[in-house]
Amino acid sequence: MRPSTLCFASFALLSALALPALAQNLVSNPGFESPPAGPTFVNRGGPGAMGAWDVLNNLDHIGGFWAAAEGSQSVDMNGSSAAAVSQALATSPGQPYRIRYALSENFYGYADKTMTVIWNGAIVDSPVITHNPARSPTNMLWFYRDVLVTASAASSTLRFESTTGSMDGTQGFAAFYGPALDDVSLTPACCPADFNCDSLVNSGDFFDFLIPFFSSDPAADFNRDSAVNSQDFFDFIAAFFAGC
Repeated sequence: MRPSTLCFASFALLSALALPALAQNLVSNPGFESPPAGPTFVNRGGPGAMGAWDVLNNLDHIGGFWAAAEGSQSVDMNGSSAAAVSQALATSPGQPYRIRYALSENFYGYADKTMTVIWNGAIVDSPVITHNPARSPTNMLWFYRDVLVTASAASSTLRFESTTGSMDGTQGFAAFYGPALDDVSLTPACCPADFNCDSLVNSGDFFDFLIPFFSSDPAADFNRDSAVNSQDFFDFIAAFFAGC
């Protein structure tokens, strides 16, 4: 058997095994996939505007207007003005969690976009999305950010709030050019080597890393540089042998 054939067969076998599940995402509707936003976008606002997500003011729920980071829908955090989305989540007091989310911009506005991430009323991240005219509807140049937080109660509120004001753009001076948000997750924070967050560092973590790695799944972006490549593999191996 050729080495390449052996590698393929081994990977197919690993894929078929019943391996430990990765840490559960506690966010409902994490990619804003419901309700349907149609071929372009829908303006939404109010409690439960997007399932578990409440919307303060109004935003543009993007369907086919531009490509999502994952799935087929995302949000522009500015509608007629800057907006916010929030969701109450069931958490365990004292447990550390990792918030991870994808960012881009409504590139039709010519200035940088800003927003805040708020955990139980406290700002935990304040990203700036640098305006990049290279972005297009089919190439949004999404990138990921993550931040560690700790729950203090059985219920925690995660909120994303645009702080972007009006600017010049292709449609003139307007307020609707906002940050783009997608693929939000909240998972228990684990030791880096414990890839599947089952409180053990063993072969299960290794196999659970390999499967998304070989499929270029963002879950294998171990070093959080918005690319899945050999450096993620080397960084994971170093963490795996270092243990917890």
